[in-house]
Amino acid sequence: MLHKTKGIVIKSTPFKESSIVCKIFTEKFGLQTYIINSVRSAGKTGKAALFQPLTILDLVVYKHEHKKMERISEVKLVHHFSQINFDVAKNTTAFFIAELLHKVIYEEENNNDFFEWLENKLIELDATETLNASFHLDFMLQVSKHFGFYPHENSTETTNYFDLMNGIFQQEIPSHFNYLSKNDSTLFAIFLNDSNALQNRIQRKKVLQILCDYFALHIPNFGKMKSPDVLAAMFD
Repeated sequence: MLHKTKGIVIKSTPFKESSIVCKIFTEKFGLQTYIINSVRSAGKTGKAALFQPLTILDLVVYKHEHKKMERISEVKLVHHFSQINFDVAKNTTAFFIAELLHKVIYEEENNNDFFEWLENKLIELDATETLNASFHLDFMLQVSKHFGFYPHENSTETTNYFDLMNGIFQQEIPSHFNYLSKNDSTLFAIFLNDSNALQNRIQRKKVLQILCDYFALHIPNFGKMKSPDVLAAMFD
């Protein structure tokens, strides 16, 4: 059966001589895998560009209950990014976002609120005149809210340790090893209160590592991200 839905490309992988397998986060069905034939052959470069990571598409797709890979009947670009592919900082940020989404979105269920938020954030990333150095950090923090493990903002003068497993600040050292030191807990509390309060690249790099460790504890098979080192060096 054919269905109309918006979709955001998460990842594309070459398949055989001229095809690709594309993971797309759809508004209607959540994460779906599609095989697209003959997009890498001569004269088809324009069509291949539609399936670059984070591209926002209008789709007409086939949907079968037990199929692991579906096909796309019609595809049309929803929003043309004018800067992401040409601005180094924005392109690096987009690469980070695509990697993050590939790790956190794995359910074949619709999540309309998250889809709408994500679409708006990608358009914002492209349109903003000067990219905020903490954009990627705030993005990651908001993703945790949509997925139900947003850190509790309960920091006080006496809550010296942030418990990464339970997402809370507390007075005593937790009974496990997944917690932040006093200094890192203080820095994380500052960030949670105001993501723009981080003063330099060193602080942003530390918060990025904290968030990656936090996600690894709350997202199954999250593992280690490849892009943070490149991203951290981008914003001085």
